[in-house]
Amino acid sequence: MLTRFRKRWNLGLVLFCCCILVISFYGTYRLMTLNNNINNSENQDLVGERESVDAVKNDGLKQDEMEDMTVINVNTRIKYKTIYKKCGHIEERESKPSVDLLGLDYEKAVNRFLDWNIETFTKEEVVLIAEVNGFDKDCLENSYLGIKDGAVAVFYGKPGEGKVVKKQTNILVANLPQSEIADLEKGIIINSEEELYEILEGLSNLE
Repeated sequence: MLTRFRKRWNLGLVLFCCCILVISFYGTYRLMTLNNNINNSENQDLVGERESVDAVKNDGLKQDEMEDMTVINVNTRIKYKTIYKKCGHIEERESKPSVDLLGLDYEKAVNRFLDWNIETFTKEEVVLIAEVNGFDKDCLENSYLGIKDGAVAVFYGKPGEGKVVKKQTNILVANLPQSEIADLEKGIIINSEEELYEILEGLSNLE
C-alpha cells in the first residue's frame, strides 16, 4: 500500500516538474519574441528617420546646385510681355515658376516656350516676349472721338492712349464751334454705338 502511494507521489512530482519546465520555456520564448519585435521596430524607425534626413539634404543640395547654375529655380521671376502690334500697347505680367519649369536651362526653355521669344535669361529673371497682330482688350472694348487730318474720327482705346483710327468721317473740324473742337482735342469717350451715331449726327448739324 505504501509502495503504491510512493509511486503515485513520484509520478505526480515528475508531471509537476514537467509542467514547470514547459511553462518556463514558453515564457522565455514569448519574452525573446517580444524583445525581437521591439528591436526590429526601433531599427525601422531609425532607418526611416535617416532616409528622411538624407532626402532633405539631397533636396537642399539640388536646390543649391540650381541656384549656382544659369537655370530656372524657385527664386526666378518669370515675366511675360505681350506686344499688340495694331495699337502698340504692351501687356506685362509676372509669376513664380511652376514646378515643371524648375531646372530648365536656356535651350530647354526655348523648347518649352515655343510661342514666346526669350529676351532675357538669367537665374534671377526670365523675360518672354510675344507679338500679337491685333488690339489689346482696352482698345477693343473702348473708343473715342478725336481729330485726324482735319476731320472728326473714331479711335480705338481711350483718349491719350489710343492712336489707331477705327473710322474716319467727312465732318470737317474747321466748320465746328470752338467748344466742340476743344472737346474733340481732349477726346470724347464713346460708351455705345447708339451714342456714337447721336454725337456724329449732332456734329454734322453744326457744320
